Amino acid sequence: MKRRYFTAAALLILLSGAARARAQGPTIDPAFIGDCHVTVQVAAAGAAGRIDVSLNRHLLTRQGLDANRRSIVVVLNGPLQDGDIVSVRLAAGASASAAAMPRPTATAPECEGPQRPTFDDRAAFEASAYYGRSFDNFAPDSIGAYINSSQLGDIKSRYIAGTDVQYRLLGKPTSDVQLWLSAETLHGVRSADVDCTNRKDGICSGKTTDQYLAVLAGATSLEAFFDPRLELFTLQRSSDFPVKGYLTARFGFVDVEGAPKVSRDDHVGGGLLAPTGPFSGSSAEIGFGRTALFDSSPGWHRMKIDATLMFDLMPGLADRVNVFKRMGGATRGFVEIYIDRNPGGSAPDSVQTFVGVSFDFRSAFGK
Repeated sequence: MKRRYFTAAALLILLSGAARARAQGPTIDPAFIGDCHVTVQVAAAGAAGRIDVSLNRHLLTRQGLDANRRSIVVVLNGPLQDGDIVSVRLAAGASASAAAMPRPTATAPECEGPQRPTFDDRAAFEASAYYGRSFDNFAPDSIGAYINSSQLGDIKSRYIAGTDVQYRLLGKPTSDVQLWLSAETLHGVRSADVDCTNRKDGICSGKTTDQYLAVLAGATSLEAFFDPRLELFTLQRSSDFPVKGYLTARFGFVDVEGAPKVSRDDHVGGGLLAPTGPFSGSSAEIGFGRTALFDSSPGWHRMKIDATLMFDLMPGLADRVNVFKRMGGATRGFVEIYIDRNPGGSAPDSVQTFVGVSFDFRSAFGK
């Protein structure tokens, strides 16, 4: 009987100690969007030691505490924004976190300081169209539908046009982990099939809208891809050029003129992507997969390297592109190199370079 009472008393002591530990943990006063400070309360019995205060998992301050200090006010560099998370942790391990709350109606923000730069300014849905040229180096003629060419391996060129769309399925701009679904189409017309001597071909018109539609109507090759992309982390978040690391899988097909059927073109891999800034959309990716267009190397052992540089065009240059007048901010240039090779065998390799302009519908018609 005594042993039973002793056990019950021990459990009560442990439970009361745990309750006191919870009560001694730090707390965060309500913080509203537009506030430029955060106030943290620490119980007297747990005040000794050190406390860390973080915003969106980035350390703001680390301060020592004593038994007489129960309140800490942390001044921010700018107002709290929607989605911001404030976290505190004591050296002993107790912690707490709170999200910035919607501001009460009819109350002004605490400060009007400049908004903190975000490391991701992409909208949940983005769509763009592009037009340019493709230079196909060291590739079989079937890549660009040059079936009738008598020489292999020469540099050949195509006019290209297509669309890119992507949607953020999971996550938000302040999240490191985001899941995107994207799709792309690429239409190509061999430059050898374009006759500009009589200026009847729409590609020769000099108007980007006519050229774009002419490529879609007269395409001798079509490529279409679906790309789920899982972004996992952000590098150099607070710099002027943050990048996101991601894993991806690309599933699609290539259809060339005269081919009996479409050819699968798939791969899995990973890379880095710039989500904001003047080079937003730039990426570098490497993976392994298959290209059924190469009959001599149909397996999942081909190495795919895709590097794209996206950049803002100078206003003067944008004004000279007819369809983009008065929408210079929506027009961007791009240079892309795509390598598809068989590193362990003698199967054909393909190196393609794409150059052109991209028109962002979101920037043109409002975010």
